[in-house]
Amino acid sequence: KTYIYHCNSEFYLEPLKEMLEEKEIYGLAVLDRKEATIALLKGKRVEILKTLTSGVPGKHKAGGQSQRRFDRLIELAAHEFLKRIGEHMNEAFLSIPDLKGIIIGGPGHTKEDFVKGDYLHHEVKKKIITTVDTSYTGEFGIREVIDKSMDVLTEIDVMREKKLVQRFLTELINEDGLAAYGEEEVRNYLQMGAVEVLLLSEDLRAKRATYQCPSCNYKIDLTIKREEPRECPKCNDQMKIVDSKDLIDDLVEIAETVGSEVEIISTETEEGIQLLKAFGGMGAILRYRP
Repeated sequence: KTYIYHCNSEFYLEPLKEMLEEKEIYGLAVLDRKEATIALLKGKRVEILKTLTSGVPGKHKAGGQSQRRFDRLIELAAHEFLKRIGEHMNEAFLSIPDLKGIIIGGPGHTKEDFVKGDYLHHEVKKKIITTVDTSYTGEFGIREVIDKSMDVLTEIDVMREKKLVQRFLTELINEDGLAAYGEEEVRNYLQMGAVEVLLLSEDLRAKRATYQCPSCNYKIDLTIKREEPRECPKCNDQMKIVDSKDLIDDLVEIAETVGSEVEIISTETEEGIQLLKAFGGMGAILRYRP
């Protein structure tokens, strides 16, 4: 393991910031001809990035030539506003390489015109997951977009989990496949920094306990399903649990230390059930095999 020493007048916080960053980031936008709000959904947090207003005039009561001229001005102003929205979305979302997808909402048909039109960079446009109807724009509209998209986002998460477990199984059946299972093997690879993705079942129920002998101070870390008395192998005295944490928390802490990705796999899919029942709720996709 390599340790880096930084000599500076300020605290070096980059590694800590990286650990705190949310892995799941979605782009959100809610818009009509009057207003647009661009935001990010980071895990369960919403970050409003930009609110725009258009200045597009309302309906004109005059008729004839004046009406047609005014309608053209309205359409031109609306087009320019959509261009401005697109520019701000491009600026906001192109800078996020791990953006999972984009959801666009709003009242009326403006959002569909925006999505169909040539307002977004192609890399941004291809990340649009869906559009949703909302009653509001602004921050209330963003909240409405999230509420109405939960089923879609859940389905995306489920599909991602299925693909990860399928990748794990494919690696496992290959002779030189980069996969491991069983706590001892996974833990060893994890501590070496060889794990790319750690797969843990949400139904993994166990604790990592530290037993210590009060007589000779012998210590041992064990994974247990329930607290049980243990005899010290050195002096045969009764050992006591001096520290205990959920097994998932223990493994996640190690993964964060070595930069391994962690995926908590639900048991809502066949693959998730297989991970739990056939592999003890734990598996790893490796970067390399040491």
